[in-house]
Amino acid sequence: MNIILICINNFQNYIRYNIVQLLDFGYNVIVVTNKKFFHKFNYFNNITLINADEFDINQDKLFHLFEDDFWGSTSKRLFLLYYVMKKYNYQNCIHLENDVLLYNNFKDYKFENKIYLTMDAEDRCIPGIIYIPQYKYLSNLILNYKIDKNDMINMALFYQNNKDICVTFPIIKQNNSYNFNDNYSENFNLFGGIFDAAAIGQYLGGYFKFDKQIPKNVGEKCINETCIINYNNYKFFWKKIKNRWFPYIEIEKQLIPIMNLHIHSKQLKNFLIFKPIEDRMIKFLE
Repeated sequence: MNIILICINNFQNYIRYNIVQLLDFGYNVIVVTNKKFFHKFNYFNNITLINADEFDINQDKLFHLFEDDFWGSTSKRLFLLYYVMKKYNYQNCIHLENDVLLYNNFKDYKFENKIYLTMDAEDRCIPGIIYIPQYKYLSNLILNYKIDKNDMINMALFYQNNKDICVTFPIIKQNNSYNFNDNYSENFNLFGGIFDAAAIGQYLGGYFKFDKQIPKNVGEKCINETCIINYNNYKFFWKKIKNRWFPYIEIEKQLIPIMNLHIHSKQLKNFLIFKPIEDRMIKFLE
C-alpha cells in the first residue's frame, strides 16, 4: 500500500517525524514536494520523491481567493494527488496530511473499491486521511471543485454527491454515549478501531498556536467546536506493544485502537510510537 504525502510552498519539518513512523510500519512512502525541498529528505534513502513543480496547476485559480497561501495549498494538494496518481499509475493509496500519524499497517484490510474519508459533521469532511483505490475515483472532486470553498467543504460536498463511490472511516464505535448507527460509526467492524478526523488530536494535544483563527492561549484538551462526537466523554490511554506505544480510547470498559491521530499542534514527536525517541533521530528530525 502506498502512502502519499504532499509538502508544497512551505516546508513543514514535522513531516519527517511522520515518515519515520510510516517506514517503521513498512509502508511505501511517496512525497510530492517542490524540487527546492528535496535536500530536506536526504536522511531517507527508501522513499520516493516527486517534483510537484512538474505539474501544471494554475495556482492563481486556487490562491487568489484567500488571505494567505494556506487554504490555497490545501486545495492544490488534492489536485496534485489526482495528477500524481494518474501519471504514475499509483493504486491503493492512502493520502495523509503531514500532521496525521498512522498507528497501523492497512495492507491486509479488505477495502472496497471506494474512497474512504473522515466526516466529522454533516457538512464537513477533514481530509487528513483518505484512501483512494485509483485516481479516477477523484475525478468528480476535481471536475466540480468549488474554488471559493476550502478543502473540508469540497470534500463534504464530494461525499454527499458521490455516495456510490464514497464511504466513511469510523470516528466512533456505537455505544451508550453515542447510540446511533450512522456514517460516523460506519465500517467499525471492518477496522476494529476508530479514526481521528481532527478532534481527538486536538483534545489530546491542543491546537496549533499560530493558527490565525485559534486563540493563542489554548492548550491541551481542546474540544473541537464542530465535530459531532464529544470525545471529552471518553478516556484515552497509551498501551505498550513490543516496544512500541499505541493510542486507545476506552468505550464501555473496552480499549479500542485509534488508527490515526491528527496532531493539529504539529508536535508529532510527542505522539510517536517510539518512546523515548533516539537522540540521533531527534538531531536529524529537528
